[in-house]
Amino acid sequence: MALFSENPQLKWRRKKAEAVLVVASAFICNVLIHSVIVSLHLYFAELNREYPDNRELISVIIFLPEAVYGLIGLVSGVFISRFGVRTTAMVGVLEIIIGLGTSVVSPNLPFLMFSLGILSGKGCSFVYFSLNVALFTYFPNVGRQLVSLVSVGEGVCFIFALPLISYFIESYGWRYSLLLLCGIEMHCIPFALIYSMKAGVAHGNCKMSSHSTRAAIRTASFFESKKNPPASNENHANQPQNNERKEDQCNLYSTATTNKAFEDTECDDANSGDKDSTNDKPEHLNSPRLNDSPIPNDDDSSIEVERPESKEKHGINLKSWRNLAANKMYMLALISATTFLSTSMVMLTILPDFCMQHGLSLSQGAWNSAISSIGDIIARFLGSWLLHSKLLPSIVIFSSAIIICGIAMSVFIAVNTLTYITLTSFFFMLFNGLAYSQYGVIFLDLVDLEDYALGMGLNETLAGIGLLLCGYLVSKYL
Repeated sequence: MALFSENPQLKWRRKKAEAVLVVASAFICNVLIHSVIVSLHLYFAELNREYPDNRELISVIIFLPEAVYGLIGLVSGVFISRFGVRTTAMVGVLEIIIGLGTSVVSPNLPFLMFSLGILSGKGCSFVYFSLNVALFTYFPNVGRQLVSLVSVGEGVCFIFALPLISYFIESYGWRYSLLLLCGIEMHCIPFALIYSMKAGVAHGNCKMSSHSTRAAIRTASFFESKKNPPASNENHANQPQNNERKEDQCNLYSTATTNKAFEDTECDDANSGDKDSTNDKPEHLNSPRLNDSPIPNDDDSSIEVERPESKEKHGINLKSWRNLAANKMYMLALISATTFLSTSMVMLTILPDFCMQHGLSLSQGAWNSAISSIGDIIARFLGSWLLHSKLLPSIVIFSSAIIICGIAMSVFIAVNTLTYITLTSFFFMLFNGLAYSQYGVIFLDLVDLEDYALGMGLNETLAGIGLLLCGYLVSKYL
């Protein structure tokens, strides 16, 4: 720690390397978990061909992972608030591996519904939510752009997963292809550990060192300062400007997203120096700041922290629900996003089967989706640039994109050749990707950061219900 304090260049390089690792690992995890969701598009066509008399049950099995992915979004948000991103990510990865692994030996379709549908879908939801919260936690200032940039992985997985999984299915059958997919998903474990190596949203009931204790106490003090009005300026009118500047710097380090040990050490040294220099001043000038808790001595190697634990343990409470219910813009965005997610995910899932109904093979349908996903990747970069340049609000970009997506979905009814199917799919994926690039950001713009996990989870839950309904209607009438 002292080394980082004495060598600013080394500290800057460490921060830079950590930021690159976090973004890269979140991107790779995004590609891997969406490879599971995307591969369901191929299994939908394959299982329909193998079990032609159970089309409705197969539709439930295939749509269930995406539905569970959203249905338990609320549970994922609560789980992250209680246990943090590291525990949530690791639990999710293990559920994906177990779900895919047991699907290989499934004796019947109901068992496949549980293993592939419920267990794998739940794991994907945990990993996806944890990586979004991890990015906002690490990068409070540029998290909006990074979430949009990392979402490019959802478009990359079409190019990476669909041709690869279609080759596995045609070469080894759908059962052994699930086993190979399970092996691919194991690579989520190290990357999930990397993007969550920093203290997350919650630490649970643990004992921390003295420096971590200071960081946690400052975190609790930071959130309390939002509720309590600041002290009158009379007590601080005669404070030196230098002291105020250093205290402000420590306040920046006290947030939940930037509380590093070496930064806490610098703040403690700065404050201790100022306190020593003002010991002969009147007592009212040396009074402690509002909402500050006493800092433990350095001799205490480990103590149990109660205040930060209680704050983090109850991160989502009745007040969060009231805040969301009173936010009219959030409720409108919730309805729009739920409708969009329900219909677009169904369209992406049935696209390979739609191609096979028009005379294409499974591999041709996979390559059609892979080529169309180029538009999705372009749109993700475009959406990230729009957020960075601040040309338009995220809600305007999202609303415009979903309107054009609806028009493109309506055109699918009239196309019947490979060329027109590919062109229509390209434009659909283009604006679908643009909408998804804003999806993780619009709720952050509309709600407070402490309510983000709940707001996002509630939307995913409603989208999961809508996906099941839309999937049932598609399998019944198309």
